[in-house]
Amino acid sequence: PHDAKTVHARPRAARPGVCRQCGRMTPHDPITLVTFRDEFVADFDRLNREWLVQGNFLEPADEAYLAAPRALIIDVGGEIFFALRGSDVVGTAAAIPHAGNVIELAKLAVAPDARGRGLGRALTDAVIAFARSRHAARVVLTSNTRLTAAVSLYRSLGFEARECPPGFGYETADLYMELAL
Repeated sequence: PHDAKTVHARPRAARPGVCRQCGRMTPHDPITLVTFRDEFVADFDRLNREWLVQGNFLEPADEAYLAAPRALIIDVGGEIFFALRGSDVVGTAAAIPHAGNVIELAKLAVAPDARGRGLGRALTDAVIAFARSRHAARVVLTSNTRLTAAVSLYRSLGFEARECPPGFGYETADLYMELAL
């Protein structure tokens, strides 16, 4: 099991209660990354459903993962990571095992008020570390080129676009990427 770790994704506020980068009045508390807990299932659904619906990406396969993350991800040897700000879940990412010694990075989501602080990178790094700990050969993902911030993040971490294998991916995905480990 992975222990919780604290991530200070961006500098603390210059004045109490005001972020020096975005000027928001809410303090940027430290973020803690933790692994799956049943109590976070509703947050996993909420965070992912928000961006999937907003982008018109929600598909039946998403519905299945959101409804049964323990059965479809955890019980088959995967993991789900959560970013906590205090007791609030503000981000999540899943590591889903596949045949051929492959881990899929899936369901990466960060709450709108927590974006821009490096949480997507921290969650993706957690999935990559999980894949390495399982001696995976590569991490794969599907995405959509309209998700420019996500695609930029993946490229910055070394993911490269490849042809999508048959039967892998989603109807709304127009991008398949791999990271060799």
